[in-house]
Amino acid sequence: MKRDGFLLLLLGGVLLIPTVIVPLGPDQCALACAARRMLREHEMTFDLWNMYPASSIMYSVWFSISSSFVGLRVCDVLWQLATTFVLYSVVSRWFDRRVSLASAAAYLLAYVETGFWSYGQTDGLLNLLLLLALGQWHRDTTHVDRRGSFFAGLTFGFALAFRPTVLPFALCWLVMPFDRQARIRSALATLLGVLVVLS
Repeated sequence: MKRDGFLLLLLGGVLLIPTVIVPLGPDQCALACAARRMLREHEMTFDLWNMYPASSIMYSVWFSISSSFVGLRVCDVLWQLATTFVLYSVVSRWFDRRVSLASAAAYLLAYVETGFWSYGQTDGLLNLLLLLALGQWHRDTTHVDRRGSFFAGLTFGFALAFRPTVLPFALCWLVMPFDRQARIRSALATLLGVLVVLS
């Protein structure tokens, strides 16, 4: 496990660190400008907020850490590294380490291959949230932790806020091998988390 983590960290560093000096794309520039207005001038860019509410929040958090484009890129690199490790963890619940490593490596390669237009883009940001929800739902099949299910609802709710088109991902929960009582408890806690985010 430690060896796999080192390999993923090494591969992620080799592939992602060069993206730190890549200029921001048009959407990312718009989000960064909106974040600056919210943090420095306390003004909301409502047309952008209505299109990308979750991304606007994410960029505001990143912008509060660093206002340079390199700093924003570093935040994205760390986010994608976290996504890679969570993907490895989730895949390892069903498959062996070779498949898990291959899946994580394929994700890194696919993300880097998309080019500067997609770095720090909404579609790349929501992957971590979906994976966290999926991992918790799988844990719920053996023992329902209501706080964990609520957390899964929060992460899935935020993913919906990024892109409402991820709603069909909820089918993953439907095919999980729950018993009847566990499914009800997991559903209620998850739904509560989703409603907290979207209300």
